[in-house]
Amino acid sequence: MFGPIRCDAHGGIYYRPVGALNSAFESPVIRVEADKSSTRFTFDSVEGLPRELYAFTFDVDPAGRVYALVAARDQTANASIYVLAFSNEGEFLRKTRLEVTFRPSGAFLALPNDTFLISGVKDVSNPEEPQPAFVALFRDGRIIRPLLTTPKASAKKRDPSKPGILDPVLQFAQAAKDREGTIYLLKATSPPQVDVFSATGTLIRSVTLAFPFPGARPAAFFVDGSHPLVMYQPPQGAPAKEYRLFYTKYDARTGEPIVTYLQQQFGTMACVEDGEVTFLRSIAGRMVLGETHLK
Repeated sequence: MFGPIRCDAHGGIYYRPVGALNSAFESPVIRVEADKSSTRFTFDSVEGLPRELYAFTFDVDPAGRVYALVAARDQTANASIYVLAFSNEGEFLRKTRLEVTFRPSGAFLALPNDTFLISGVKDVSNPEEPQPAFVALFRDGRIIRPLLTTPKASAKKRDPSKPGILDPVLQFAQAAKDREGTIYLLKATSPPQVDVFSATGTLIRSVTLAFPFPGARPAAFFVDGSHPLVMYQPPQGAPAKEYRLFYTKYDARTGEPIVTYLQQQFGTMACVEDGEVTFLRSIAGRMVLGETHLK
């Protein structure tokens, strides 16, 4: 239905239609205000942007400026990767080419001082070697601080008949930030772990999250205030009639659940603030916002 969904400090909701993933030029970021007015952040005005790129993901800073990560669809090691910056009014500001060759793998945050958190996988020439995954802070197209990398001790040879096998802990890492720019990084361990970093990349703490119920599978990650909030899918093989999405809010210091609740509305979770959640869904081709208080 929708691609990544973000919110700013003024109630604006940002999304991309999933049906327009073929090219960055066909998939603008759209902002919807509380009064239902909208602003489109399009890539047509970006000079010198290769037409084969697609909008991999995007993020929004508290002032409503949009930053899009665009990459080649095939994500080869030598493909160009850019961060595009747009003003709050939708005007294109600048593009920055990343000077590191890698394949983006999902996590992307816009942080203070034109700094970005990006996760990716560095291709290697020897197919029998592992493909090291990483999460790092970038500025001016360069890595300024690695946050997580595949440990050398886990660099085992992989089966060359299964190309693309990655370190799952970092391949599926998800990131979120609070209003102060503190970074929360969810790692795909079992049980899941969250590393908390300052906006400059200093590790504050690591905490292991307790599963809310046996077999729960992390599917999405948010921050409510300073509390990690994980959306869980039911255990693998659960009957369709029992398929429900659960959200668990955690104490960021102990990893203990504060509350677990069942999603009462259909749709994609967009924003959460003090338990007030906005969902985004499509009805008859129209975007519909729904709000609920999670208890």
